[in-house]
Amino acid sequence: MRGEYNGLKALILKKNPSVYYIHCFAHQLQLALVAVAQKHPKIEKFFTTVHKLVNILGGSAKRSDLIRVNQRLKILESLSVVNIIEMIATDTTSTRTRSDACRLRRETVTNLHHFRVEMFYAVIDMQLQEFNDRFFEVNSNLLLCVACLSPNNSFAAFDKTNVLRLCQYYPIDFDSVDISKLDD
Repeated sequence: MRGEYNGLKALILKKNPSVYYIHCFAHQLQLALVAVAQKHPKIEKFFTTVHKLVNILGGSAKRSDLIRVNQRLKILESLSVVNIIEMIATDTTSTRTRSDACRLRRETVTNLHHFRVEMFYAVIDMQLQEFNDRFFEVNSNLLLCVACLSPNNSFAAFDKTNVLRLCQYYPIDFDSVDISKLDD
């Protein structure tokens, strides 16, 4: 379909030289995520587990309701655990000292730090690198320019600079007079 000489891309470019070929962004995104997951077994296992959970839980309304009820119970239980820890930390008759409670909190922060920084941020960095390898700069700029025309939230993302950049990508449709009118 995107053959350089005889594909659909070549035929469209013959009709309009201002056209930019952009492969389906959703498919490119999926390919980038799969490439990152295949390079790292822990990430692949994570996505496989999430995929299985979504398939199992999404297939049944009864299972989804059970998960919601269990999640509420866990939240209530964790809130009561927090209250108990606060009582132990402020209780002067307890055998534990305040420093022991702080040490426990530090260990929790360390685990959180491990998953947030060492795992999550590392995965995000790998995905960004894969995206940079797959998406060309022109395609990314076009996407950003078009995104500023989104009608969501009463065109909250509107950016005049991006609209002007978008006009520069299509010189046949916008001459310098049109661009200066838009700039005013």
